[in-house]
Amino acid sequence: MKQKESSTDEVVGFSWSLIEQLVSQIVLQINNSGQKYSAVYGLPRGGLIPAVMFSHQLGLPYYDWADLGSRTEPARHHNVLIVDDVIETGKTIKSRFAWSSDLRPFDIATLIDKLQADWIDYYGLRVDLDVWVKFPWESDQSTTLNNDGDPTYPSPPNRSFLNDESGRV
Repeated sequence: MKQKESSTDEVVGFSWSLIEQLVSQIVLQINNSGQKYSAVYGLPRGGLIPAVMFSHQLGLPYYDWADLGSRTEPARHHNVLIVDDVIETGKTIKSRFAWSSDLRPFDIATLIDKLQADWIDYYGLRVDLDVWVKFPWESDQSTTLNNDGDPTYPSPPNRSFLNDESGRV
């Protein structure tokens, strides 16, 4: 969650129950569309929890962002569903993935759509830009923006311990 920009913004706290309803609503949209996906991917950090929820409800594998490929080849799997908690400007997803409007090997789902762009395939709720959404998994100190206001991505986890021959885990 980025730092609150204005003291005049309305803050709306979302409950786990509402999040579950939004995920179920989007899953219904997906099922009604007839679109089939091979995997679910969550944008770090806000999209991780909803992506796991989608993965369970759709019966699809969840993949970590580091497993999905490069910026110009976003997925080793075809028909991937990319999930974020809120899309305000589109900057986060566009900084991670490049695509042309004619060819995109993935669809995008968001719980909260502030941008109302035509490239957002599924959304749970549309709210005004001046509404500040507080998700139940966020703390007041959370941030996903660096000092320049740009999104930051964590380094892929070091999984070398999985190959440790000592028997320690």
